[in-house]
Amino acid sequence: MSPKQNREVPPLRYEFVHRIKRDFPDLEVILNGGVTSLDAAAAQAIHVDGVMIGRAAYRDPWMLAVVDSRFFGASDPLASRREAVLGYLPYVARQCEEGVPLHAMTRHILGLFNGQRGAKRWRRHLSENARSTNAGAKVIESALTLVAAEAAIPPRHTGGGVYL
Repeated sequence: MSPKQNREVPPLRYEFVHRIKRDFPDLEVILNGGVTSLDAAAAQAIHVDGVMIGRAAYRDPWMLAVVDSRFFGASDPLASRREAVLGYLPYVARQCEEGVPLHAMTRHILGLFNGQRGAKRWRRHLSENARSTNAGAKVIESALTLVAAEAAIPPRHTGGGVYL
């Protein structure tokens, strides 16, 4: 069975997890698997103590930009994707100085502009340049210029909790 099949077969049985929580209310139950949106996480959070979002957040990390306000009543820490990238650059520079290859860090931000104009250019630029000898934070800075307008858009809730 492939890893993909292993995630889909057998089908996830959320009602079983909900029943465990009802039967053992003092047991901390965290649901993990198949949750692909904040709306789905909110629907599951009613029944359990916590919900993990894995692959969906990895593919589209910006989905997490509104988690603080939506689930915890706090303000969101980032004003825009640009702010997120600029905040990441000092970390990238330090890691590169310590010998960590840039591609090991850019792979985590490839999906940052998913669904936005310029996302493909962003991914391509990072993918093609992050493995270059002596690649550093400048590669990310130059990729940011390819999505400049989209980078400035703040996260926000719309309609049913969808974010942009």
